[in-house]
Amino acid sequence: MKKIDLFEISFYSMGKNRLRVFLTMLGMIIGISSVIGVAAAGKNGRYIVFNELEKFGLNSVWIWRSFEKEGLGKVHNSPFVLRNKDVAAVEKGCSAIKRAAPVLRSKELIISRGGKYFRKSIVGSDENYLLVNKDILKYGRFIAQEDVFAKTHVCVISEDVQKALFNVNDYPVGQTLMLDQNRYSIVGVLKNKDTSFLESIGVGYAGSIKGRIIVPITTWQSYINLKYIASIQAEAYSPDLAETAAGQMMDFLTKRYGGQYEFQTVIMEQFVNNADRIILTITGFLIAAAFFSLFIAGVGIMNMMFTLVHERVYEIGLLKALGASQRDILLQFLFESVVISLIGGIVGVVVGIMIAFLIALFFTKNFGLFPFGTIIVSFAISILVGVLSGMYPAIWATKLDPVEALRK
Repeated sequence: MKKIDLFEISFYSMGKNRLRVFLTMLGMIIGISSVIGVAAAGKNGRYIVFNELEKFGLNSVWIWRSFEKEGLGKVHNSPFVLRNKDVAAVEKGCSAIKRAAPVLRSKELIISRGGKYFRKSIVGSDENYLLVNKDILKYGRFIAQEDVFAKTHVCVISEDVQKALFNVNDYPVGQTLMLDQNRYSIVGVLKNKDTSFLESIGVGYAGSIKGRIIVPITTWQSYINLKYIASIQAEAYSPDLAETAAGQMMDFLTKRYGGQYEFQTVIMEQFVNNADRIILTITGFLIAAAFFSLFIAGVGIMNMMFTLVHERVYEIGLLKALGASQRDILLQFLFESVVISLIGGIVGVVVGIMIAFLIALFFTKNFGLFPFGTIIVSFAISILVGVLSGMYPAIWATKLDPVEALRK
């Protein structure tokens, strides 16, 4: 028989069973679109996370005294050992460090202005903190070197502190507020940073970014009568040098203090790796579940093809009686199976691309994050599923005895 005749018979058969064919295709459409949608969600999720981490600088390095490394049995005369002069020494002595800033955080204090109160910790630092921490000024200026030298009572607040203490139309720069019964003049306002993901993966430092009030390090040390700092936050020349910078700082400070104290470092790359591992794991599980739905869709196609073979036993016998070979019968039913999965795959890809577009539109506005590799692989798998699902029913149809088939 002519191949075109077999294909016409196949399309006629599928047309007679439109609802059954559509429902079978639906499984393939859902499976393909789910795979693409999950992959797109994973890519956009990684973009959001890394974009958030970039706000803190992928080349950021932190170092502080580590009590865990020193051991519980060791007597600690002071919780801090680092001093202001260590910051300049680190900048000079560590070649991978571009700049560094001292950090000293207080316990929560009462912050007040004009009858409004709330509790928040204070951050003491210097002029480098703005650059090291990748902050952006909304109004005014940041702490200057002169403020640190003169121990002036000035502060820089974040946007959420401004909203808590000021009315919408008030300009905060030049105004004053009370920090634990001491009056400070506001010289600048920092833009807020979104730290929700950092907090979700256990970065304790991220929580302190919200509601920040920053004062000159020397002013705060003088007020609490402390000559130490809690930690040093540094910026490496590039993200690739962050680990090198951490090692240099560790070695430098250990030698500087004669090995008397242990220090601990953290680099942003550790947070990036944690985030990447979490996202890839979740995305992998979801994609695996979506691919499993393709397997279920394949079982649905096989079940439908067996049903069609049983319903068309007489037709198969008639075709064989008219001279159709086993290969013709095999191609006919295999063609039907592949067409079902092919159409389902195409529609699934279109729906998946629409889902990926909507995810990008609402979450990242970055339309270059389409999972093209996943689209190609999932479409290829849909064709493979169609071939494998239709193969056994097609082979079974070729083995029917034409005489018995016509009798039935």
